[in-house]
Amino acid sequence: MIFVCTDMSAGRQPGGARSLWLLLCTVGGPQCVFRGYGCGGGLPCLCLSFSSFYRRAKCFPPCQCGISVENKCASVGYEDLDGTVDYINRFTLEGGNPFLKHEKIHSLELMGAWRQFFAQVAYTYKKDPIMYIARPSGNDGEVKLITKDNLAEVQGLQAFVGGQFKAGIWQPRVNVGIMKQWLTIDYSDARKSMGKPVALVQLQNAIHLPYDIWMNVDRQWMSARNDDNTYQEQSSYLNAKLYKAFSTTVSVLPLRPMTYSTKATAT
Repeated sequence: MIFVCTDMSAGRQPGGARSLWLLLCTVGGPQCVFRGYGCGGGLPCLCLSFSSFYRRAKCFPPCQCGISVENKCASVGYEDLDGTVDYINRFTLEGGNPFLKHEKIHSLELMGAWRQFFAQVAYTYKKDPIMYIARPSGNDGEVKLITKDNLAEVQGLQAFVGGQFKAGIWQPRVNVGIMKQWLTIDYSDARKSMGKPVALVQLQNAIHLPYDIWMNVDRQWMSARNDDNTYQEQSSYLNAKLYKAFSTTVSVLPLRPMTYSTKATAT
């Protein structure tokens, strides 16, 4: 079943772009969401997104596998297009970039799970990625203007394996992965590679105490790495919490890696 909805006047994006939505629904199969924006000169920038779907292998009943294909546009916010320059200090200014283009993202993800183990491999390609940069401002170049700009492209690859176990009241979960990007930037009148990979180890511990009380102790470690056009030092954290469940319904989450956040500083 296919549904098409287009708005040539009201649904405009920044820069007079047109919007198009197309939804493809297949009973018992993958779902497809199709969305497009007009990008400069009235040319369409189409965004195609397949939601991940799973099919059980007949030879191994507890085995699951899936594939996710996504093609989307990250639209530019109006605040990023504002050309107003703000004063931060005597050496730093901050402002928008009215020439920013939409970021196009293409990704392919393969997933598999067998019993309590899982594996995931994902590849991402970004065209015109939007990143913070610092460029000289003024005649002497001592003042830096922090703004957003489009780089040519960046590619990324990540792979994770892990498992979830149970030993009495202790339910540990382990995730191990590596992430690598391919990006080259201009730095001090030269070209610099920002492709240092990152290793990630996560250990989650859930302990089921009496009276339906749960204690969670989570530990994560990340190696030094490049994240977009920044360099991040080695980092780790330890989280602990104690809570009580009041519902008898237990929701089983899919075996997927934990998300993480980093604080970046523009290079």
